[in-house]
Amino acid sequence: MKVFAVPTISLGLGAALSVLFFIGLSSIYGDQLLGEIILVQSGVALIIVACVPQCLAYMLGGRDADDIRARFSQGVSAELAGIGLGLLVLLVALSLPFAKAWQAGALPMFLSLAVQSLGSCQAWMRLNDRWRSFMLWALFPNLVRVPLIWLTPIAIDHGLVSGLQGDRAGVVTLYFLVPDIARLLLIYVPQVARNYVRPTSSALVAGVRRILQNWLFDVGSAVTEVADKIVVGAILGPTTLVVYFFARRLGVVASMVLEPFYAEHFRRVLAIGDDQANTAARATMQRRTYASGAGFAAGLFAAMALMVGLALVVPMFAVRMPVSIPAHPLLFFSVLLIDCAVAANRWSRYVALVNGGASILFIVRLLLFGVFTGGTAWFGNDWGGLGLALALGIAWSLETIFLSAWLARPRVPVMRVR
Repeated sequence: MKVFAVPTISLGLGAALSVLFFIGLSSIYGDQLLGEIILVQSGVALIIVACVPQCLAYMLGGRDADDIRARFSQGVSAELAGIGLGLLVLLVALSLPFAKAWQAGALPMFLSLAVQSLGSCQAWMRLNDRWRSFMLWALFPNLVRVPLIWLTPIAIDHGLVSGLQGDRAGVVTLYFLVPDIARLLLIYVPQVARNYVRPTSSALVAGVRRILQNWLFDVGSAVTEVADKIVVGAILGPTTLVVYFFARRLGVVASMVLEPFYAEHFRRVLAIGDDQANTAARATMQRRTYASGAGFAAGLFAAMALMVGLALVVPMFAVRMPVSIPAHPLLFFSVLLIDCAVAANRWSRYVALVNGGASILFIVRLLLFGVFTGGTAWFGNDWGGLGLALALGIAWSLETIFLSAWLARPRVPVMRVR
């Protein structure tokens, strides 16, 4: 039970706390600065995802304690090397003339996101039933950020700290980097010191090859779930971007809740025998998992929409909401609905790892991003801004058709536990 409950609760709660943090950031520093931070965060996140491989799926295939430790060590090595490469890419990018306007805050944001990208840490705790540590890792930064941002006005009024209004680098450093550095020092460093075993070069190369099977999905996700904010901000402006950002940020709750569910069922699919006789059973489990995920996503949308709707009509909460959301409620709820549906389609990541076809999925996601970008540019401002939700909805519909057709064809797996 813990394998479902603890990751679901901790990651879902972390995503909800993140929404509270960004609401506070908007309330104190304004939507203009928030929009700038979103764009910096999105640009830096693209570099992180492109350079830092994610190890969760690879580590879930560990057979025993020694194998898990070896995979953990390979994952740590790959992640740290990727962070070094990403830092080099960032410094080169920031030296370009067109990037000068976005230099402020880019480096501390990169370091913050680099800590968040250390997926080997979470995977190790999950596989070894270190659930308290898992929850602490997932929740720690936002348990610091939320009270910090909401206590800022009181601290300024009493002269305890000076304001950071308009100081993008200062805001990013204080509210993003500092909590993640604390998490790194308190949790990650001790864990690596106790469990890291330097891998041989041949084992590291073999492990990285397996890890990179998941890289195509991560890059595809970054294009559709990170770069989309750059597209919206550039085409439709900061006001629409803030509405879109908050809807998708709240929608992350659905992704966080579904991710542990999908990860555990991925492990169970792998455990099914890999002979032809079990192909039908494996395909049935994959379809049922996707259907259950879609049902969970619908329920989560209903709960979150009710929560936000109540907040908008209760004056005590409404005054704290970013002004852009009550000004564009239909756009907000439409994007939230579609984003919850998009979360259900994240099962495609594991389907590709089990059955093969990661490169095909990558190409499909790039094409869908092109559809979204074209729709946003063509009719994103139409119908009171609902054209943006329509563009996102069209991309989701096409992805759903593709995934449904993919699941309808049973395949012998290409990835196995052993």
